[in-house]
Amino acid sequence: MISRSGLLAPLGMIEVARMLGFPPPMQLVGQQSIAGLLLEDVGRSGVYLLGFAGGTFYIGLATDVVRRFAQHRRAHGDRVLAFAFLPTHRSDLTVVERDLIRRAERAGIPLEQTQWKSEIYGKRALDDLFSEADFQRWQRDPSSSFADVPWVAPQVDVGRVRRDTRRFLGLLSHPQGECVLRLLSRFTRACLPGARRTVHDFWSISCLPNTNAATWPRLACLSAHVMEVLVLGTRKGTPGSLWGFLVCARTTLEAAHGSMSDACYTLRADAVERATYRSAGHDQCVIRFSANDQAHALLDQESVRAAAGLLLYRVMRKGFTPYANRHNTVLAEHLLASTSLPGE
Repeated sequence: MISRSGLLAPLGMIEVARMLGFPPPMQLVGQQSIAGLLLEDVGRSGVYLLGFAGGTFYIGLATDVVRRFAQHRRAHGDRVLAFAFLPTHRSDLTVVERDLIRRAERAGIPLEQTQWKSEIYGKRALDDLFSEADFQRWQRDPSSSFADVPWVAPQVDVGRVRRDTRRFLGLLSHPQGECVLRLLSRFTRACLPGARRTVHDFWSISCLPNTNAATWPRLACLSAHVMEVLVLGTRKGTPGSLWGFLVCARTTLEAAHGSMSDACYTLRADAVERATYRSAGHDQCVIRFSANDQAHALLDQESVRAAAGLLLYRVMRKGFTPYANRHNTVLAEHLLASTSLPGE
């Protein structure tokens, strides 16, 4: 797709635009603005495709594509070599963008973005702490990978320790507290790649968050990048109940069980259905459960552990989590410092 001169070969961009349903692309030769390239009757709201030197592409949305292109030009300079635009109503922008990115990834088109994509290629910040080779070793034996890295608790300020301790003790006193701790401990060891190396920066765990407190109060939420991966809570007014959901790689579950409905039946889950987190791309689904024994039975399944681990690794490669300020250091230390599960 690249010519010897380093410019994007026209056929490459034309093929990609045609495959994705864009109009014929415009070749950019030094243009700093695309205002003059758009027809007068074409609105500025839509989804666009950029072709970069190096044979990669970018799909984005804009309510004012002229202004958005100027931002790309400032950020990427002469790397932007071609442009195609699909006028789209503002109310449909997110759905159209998401579907086009999914189609492009499934077709093997190299995209330079992180949102709505499952796989991220090239050097990432996570690689310095937990490389692809580390992940492959972890897949073979998650427990030994956990034990190989010594746990050193980070230094945090006194106010943070007091806040985190108060919430952790609140969790311990909850009727479902022990069950939640055991589930989190199992999940951390069996499903969270490089847990001790990547904590706080690439994944975080909240304790008694205020989310949905009036309807479906949460006891703990494990997040990576900008998405929730494992959530545990109770029903309002029935603290002895338990509900939760786990997001994992859909294709891994389907490879082991068939369709999502087959997986739901085999795993005895409440539901296995598509999820739509921006960070997870097209290869994601959510498993819903409503009992402690049901949750442990799910973690007994190698297919569930593998699907959760793959999704977490992909999502952590997207970048740092912005939820570090909600991270409960005391709960994390409990999960990461001990070598055995609660009650063992």
